[in-house]
Amino acid sequence: MNKHSPRDQVPNHLLRSILDLPDVSEHKEDAIAAARLDPESLRDVGSAIPRGAENTVLEFLATHLGRPYAGAEFGIALDPRNSSLLTYILFNSTTLHHALHHVQRFMPVSRPQALIDIRETQDHVDVVIDGIGTHLMLNTHLIEFSLGTLLGALRVATGVDRLATQVGISGARLHGAKELAAVYGCHVSLEEDANYLRFPKSVLALSIRDADAHLLRHLTSYGEVLLSRNPRAVSRLTDKVGRHVLHGMASGRPSMAETATALGLSERTLTRRLLEEGTSFREIVSDAQLKLAQAFLSDPHLSLAETAHLCGFSDQSSFTQAYRRWTGRTPKADRMLLIK
Repeated sequence: MNKHSPRDQVPNHLLRSILDLPDVSEHKEDAIAAARLDPESLRDVGSAIPRGAENTVLEFLATHLGRPYAGAEFGIALDPRNSSLLTYILFNSTTLHHALHHVQRFMPVSRPQALIDIRETQDHVDVVIDGIGTHLMLNTHLIEFSLGTLLGALRVATGVDRLATQVGISGARLHGAKELAAVYGCHVSLEEDANYLRFPKSVLALSIRDADAHLLRHLTSYGEVLLSRNPRAVSRLTDKVGRHVLHGMASGRPSMAETATALGLSERTLTRRLLEEGTSFREIVSDAQLKLAQAFLSDPHLSLAETAHLCGFSDQSSFTQAYRRWTGRTPKADRMLLIK
């Protein structure tokens, strides 16, 4: 019996495609077990799986195969012509410009927690990939996979390899821009404030190969029906506070007063509304610090002292004490396991 709410589920298209990749298929059973998935949930195309399953599988494969950029590599390598409604709409859009806006419009049909934003300047367009909650900010492999999947699909749809001029990544990865650039085929900028694909405006008029305008009308009409049945997910205050805390941690642990001001609230209102959502500012900060610590401890380029600073601690000693309190282990012990 599936205990997950529809908002916490996604269709299995992408995970099935990952597990069918030639260099992954022999590790399929172990990856499914790592994600605690029922194999039956992957048998039929389009069946629902827990939202975090893809990230768990990507993290397992990256570690198991010794491929630190597995998310990006798998995303680019994936056959984009799966049987999801969004894929059909993308491949039947008339131009790249229309395809991008269709992706933005219809992504929530299959992924209610997903957010796509399109930011235009005089010279370029950034397609920003985001989601409700803080999870995507820390799921490095899922971020890089999502960017690679969309970029790969747009390359196939247009028949043009050199589309994006830059990929921006806002996750916990602080090193590896050169290696990721080799995967994506364009410049990569780390420590950005958003995850995005940047396209020059000159490519927006590119035609989508073999697009069927008549079929597109039927697909988008059906997509609108599905959108009306599944309203877009709404971000909770807990999520907004978590994002603010995560973004500000490297500059020093954000205070409640600073956070309340940034969100346009009084401290009293912030405290009350978080309590109504079953949490507190202190709990959110501790949760953010733990998640950041676990992400940064897997980076062999960072010392424990640097990790402590990035997680908002004044020194390594206080970081070690807090980490032991949260996990029962020392950061040094977990670091050795993660890097190994």
